[in-house]
Formats: sequence, C-alpha cells, structure tokens
Amino acid sequence: GIVDAVASGNVIDEAAKFALSKPPSPISKRPVFKATRFKARAGGLEMALNQAMNSVKGMIAPAAIIRCAEAACGSGTFEEGLQVEGREFTKLLFSVQSGAMRHLFFAQRM
Repeated sequence: GIVDAVASGNVIDEAAKFALSKPPSPISKRPVFKATRFKARAGGLEMALNQAMNSVKGMIAPAAIIRCAEAACGSGTFEEGLQVEGREFTKLLFSVQSGAMRHLFFAQRM
C-alpha cells in the first residue's frame, strides 16, 4: 500500500527499524516483467518516442530515455543497462541543451 507504517516516536529510528526488518531486495535481481518486454518489442517504446518527440520538439532527452528503457527491456544484463544509462546521462549532462536549460533556470531566479 501507500502507507506501510505510521511512526509514533522518533521517525528516523522507526524508519530505520522498519527498513531493516525487511529482507534485501536489490533492483539488480528483479526481473523485468514479461508483459513489459512484450510491449517494448511490440512497438510500445517507438510509440512513446514518437509521442515525446511530437510534444517536445528538438529536445534530446526523450530519445535518451527511450534508449535506456530499450536497454532495460532487452536481453542484456543489469550491468549492461547501467552502462547504457551512464553513457546517455553523460551525453545529456554535457550537452548544449543541458547548459542552456541550467542557464535559463538560474536566469529566472535573478
């Protein structure tokens, strides 16, 4: 559910106790659902990319996000997916668009 527990004392201590009471569940060990893989192979990611590119023309991040999702839904390992995500993030971080958006963000705060 949305609420697993309600703290009545020290929130930090109770949150730590609650978190440690559960067995570890690393995301790297969780399988991608078959339905998700099917949707990705059936054109779901291409459809999402087309929608994104039509709604935010000229932006490069949507295509990078789709490439990361394709890596996650593909047959590669979790580590290979992380490598794809790392490469895409680095490209976006050092892109001209990223610099321009940071400039715009700070310019609006002055």
